[in-house]
Amino acid sequence: MGSVRRALLEDAAAIAAVHLAAWKTTYPGILPESFLAAQSLDERIVTWRERLANPGPKSSVFVACSRDGDVIGFAWGGPSRRPEAGCEGELFSIYLLKEAQGQGIGALLLKSVAKSLIENELRSMAVWVFAVNPARHFYEALGARPVTEKKFDWGGELLTEIAYVWPDLTAL
Repeated sequence: MGSVRRALLEDAAAIAAVHLAAWKTTYPGILPESFLAAQSLDERIVTWRERLANPGPKSSVFVACSRDGDVIGFAWGGPSRRPEAGCEGELFSIYLLKEAQGQGIGALLLKSVAKSLIENELRSMAVWVFAVNPARHFYEALGARPVTEKKFDWGGELLTEIAYVWPDLTAL
């Protein structure tokens, strides 16, 4: 399976590549095709370099690596940015390459973020997921429960996000 570790600045390009690949396999039919086609690897590399260089207080990024050491997934979390879920912490994003899914790697990444949040005295965590994303059942399987939803406009399309919550991260 490989390993999970804290991300390094040198991982920015690999994280960006996984991020872009995962969006293109996860979001067709969910996000506008024109938006997905316009995504740029170079722009994501810049974003991830900045994010890793300046992670913010109590935030962390973890990568999952294959046995060969290639980055095949990542998770990023920190203090909640959206108080309406009622949690101290938030899983901002978690993505795996399609071929790495279904092997328990996502659970390891999520639990790494949860452990980091606990170490930073953040005891609960939310994640916001598109309501039509079938991957949301991953969070349910790990004990999260839906608590609220929010509609928003994304390029002229009305989308719904659901907040899944772990009220006590020590249960993970």
